[in-house]
Amino acid sequence: LRDMDGKEIMDEEEFELAILRNDDDNTDDEEESADVDNSAEKSLYDGNDWVGTYSRIDDDKFHFLSAHPDGGAIFHCVTIDDICYLKYGEKYLYTDPKHEMDYIFVGTEVPAKEKRVQIHYMNDGSISLTRWGGSVFYNCEWVKCSCGIIGLNEDNEELYWQEPMKLRIVKL
Repeated sequence: LRDMDGKEIMDEEEFELAILRNDDDNTDDEEESADVDNSAEKSLYDGNDWVGTYSRIDDDKFHFLSAHPDGGAIFHCVTIDDICYLKYGEKYLYTDPKHEMDYIFVGTEVPAKEKRVQIHYMNDGSISLTRWGGSVFYNCEWVKCSCGIIGLNEDNEELYWQEPMKLRIVKL
């Protein structure tokens, strides 16, 4: 795993995932865009969107990835059999093609091949995520601009026009 500057992320080294945004979101000119990349702000969290975790079930457990403007979850990676896995705490990030929701989940077991999350390095040094061997990139759909749902949308129009969610690794 490498950050945007090409520096290697070592196993167990902690980082956050900032969501890089573009400003083409069809808002009025005078309206603040939820998609503006304000990465030049003074504070680490000001103006940035971050990957975090979310639970729909009230059991104090985090079940899938989401996006938040106020700082994200702390991740790290581990390499097992030459495969890099992203982890949140002691839980692995995985996808489940058979699940009704196309989200990235967190679980305690090393994901089987069909449930792995694949990391793609983009031309600008960011990373994007797909299912293992997949060609549809994960995106972030904002809900009332307070949190975002990270998932797959296989709608042909969305695939053609929407750019993949790009992430920047921010070492801690």
